[in-house]
Amino acid sequence: MTLPEVDITQENDCLLITYKPALSLLHLYWKQRRSPEEFKQGLEIALNMVMLYNPLCWLNDITQVGYGKAADANWIINYFLANLVQNGIRKFIGVVPNDNASKLLSYNMVHLLKNKFPKMSDLEMVVFVDAGEAMHWVEEVQVKL
Repeated sequence: MTLPEVDITQENDCLLITYKPALSLLHLYWKQRRSPEEFKQGLEIALNMVMLYNPLCWLNDITQVGYGKAADANWIINYFLANLVQNGIRKFIGVVPNDNASKLLSYNMVHLLKNKFPKMSDLEMVVFVDAGEAMHWVEEVQVKL
C-alpha cells in the first residue's frame, strides 16, 4: 500500500483526527466534551488510522475539553496504549489545559504508566499546555526519527 502524501482528516461532532504524513503524526483534537463511550469510540477510530498509516507520533489535544469522566482505564492501558506501541507509535504527546490539576494528572499518569507497565518502556510520553509548542517539538523530533 502506498501511503498518502497529503494530510488525511476524519471528523465528527467532538473529534478532529488528522494524519500528517510529513511528520509521521496522528493528531487528535477534541472539540467538545464527550461521554466515556464517545471517547472510547474516538480512540478506536484513531487506532484504526494508526494501523493503516503507521505514524510514529501521536498528539492528543484535550485543551478545549480537559479531562472528562474516565473511560475504562483497564481498556486504555491494556488494549489501547498497548496497541499504539505494538503498531509503531514511539512518541505520545499530550496537550492539556493550562491548569495545575490537568498538568499534575498528566505527569502522574506518565509516571504511573512508565513505572508500572513495562510494555510502555518504548513509548516516549511528553505533556504540553500549548499546542504550538507541542507541534514545534514534533517537528524537532522528526529530524531525529
